[in-house]
Amino acid sequence: MRKSFILLTMCALTGFWSCQSKIEDEAPLAYASDESEVEVTIAANKTTRNVSSATPDENIIDNLDVLLFDSNGKFICWRTTFKVNGKLRTTLPVGKDYDAYFLANCRPFIEKMLPDKATEEQYRQQADWEVFRKALVDVNPQRLLQEHTAFTGLPMWGILKKQEVNDRVINYWPLLSLTRSVASVDVYVAAGIDYFTLKDITLYHVPGKGFLGNAPGNIADGQALEASSPADMQTGLTLESDGYNSANRSIANKLYLYDNDTDNETADKRHTRLVIGAEYKGTKYYYPVDFEDTDADKLIKIIRNKKYVFNINSAGGPGYTDKETAAGQPSIHLNVNIIEWDMTEGQMGASGNYYLWTEKREAILYRKTNSAATIGMKSNILSEAITTSFKTDINGPATNFTNGIRNSRFEARFVNDADGYPIGLKITALGDYDKDSADANSDTIVLLSGRIRLEIQIILSNQGQNDWELDDDISTDLGE
Repeated sequence: MRKSFILLTMCALTGFWSCQSKIEDEAPLAYASDESEVEVTIAANKTTRNVSSATPDENIIDNLDVLLFDSNGKFICWRTTFKVNGKLRTTLPVGKDYDAYFLANCRPFIEKMLPDKATEEQYRQQADWEVFRKALVDVNPQRLLQEHTAFTGLPMWGILKKQEVNDRVINYWPLLSLTRSVASVDVYVAAGIDYFTLKDITLYHVPGKGFLGNAPGNIADGQALEASSPADMQTGLTLESDGYNSANRSIANKLYLYDNDTDNETADKRHTRLVIGAEYKGTKYYYPVDFEDTDADKLIKIIRNKKYVFNINSAGGPGYTDKETAAGQPSIHLNVNIIEWDMTEGQMGASGNYYLWTEKREAILYRKTNSAATIGMKSNILSEAITTSFKTDINGPATNFTNGIRNSRFEARFVNDADGYPIGLKITALGDYDKDSADANSDTIVLLSGRIRLEIQIILSNQGQNDWELDDDISTDLGE
């Protein structure tokens, strides 16, 4: 089997999977005179991926809880959140320099750890976050298998550091970003492979337990840096789905699993493996595939908040006739590439062994001629093999030049590395903001390579880049 492993480590990203709350509107509980309300807004970003983007179900928050710690890192209290006019709020003690840890869709686990006020009092001023992190463990991860019942909300975690709660006011805290505590495994079959029909996928050697929370030092730019599993985690669990979607030839958003930090395999702790069940020329076979970095020639660990997307490009022959046998045998007769995607903001397209990713879906420019923005890119396609065009001719005919394209209003130019692969797309305004023609202040760049097609919207804003600067828009007539 020929495989290509594409590792996307997007260090400059700030976005996370967007989340939407299902918490019902309710009145706040009565609280003590030394407490105040806190309003929390969960960061949300636009659709993340033009193929197999996160489903609305994956974004749902059924409940959100706060574990509060003082400036010394000691536990103070646990509070649930409620909704007021569609806004998430909670009540917390007045004070400052708090670290607030948030857990979404994890309330039953917290209730088990803190069943009553007496138990909560035992932890107060004694336990730090690490005590809670190690205790809040999901020992029934198969509950997250998404089959023919209502979707089970995925566990999520986030933190706001050094926060303040002032008395007699509603405290508006900064945006809260949440990352999922589990990874996802999706399988897609390329169009045109008529002799190969996906039937089911099975994960072997799945972690039997996992941490709901994360260590603050194990996250950067919205993504967990390392796999982290409970010390007694074993990989005896097997997960299977036959939830085939014929529209996009996939089984996706069905299998979720916690971190697998296996380094050296033992009988009880092994690297996770995928077995793909499919009809090849009318007969059912099974094809095993490793989570493998072929460039480094090693098996990889499973890390939370990532999607492992297996793209089947072709099948060169039959697989194994027995699934259990296949689970222990070498890979055979599949051309598949594995994309390890960290599910942060941006957009990505893949075709066979090739991929193209852009950091953002839009470029914001500011009023004046030569205002520019560079959007980060990653790809294993040479920029010269990527076609650029404008989606419409609203700003006149386009002219292509080496490494880019321009029309009467905008220019887009690739920024390449030493080998000619794109690392950015620089977009420049060729004229000032047009106050007489709103249409002239926007456009759309299309990036095309094979079956990959991405769009980047350009917006020329009628403001300066610094919101505080005094510029043309501010009237000098204070009487207006």
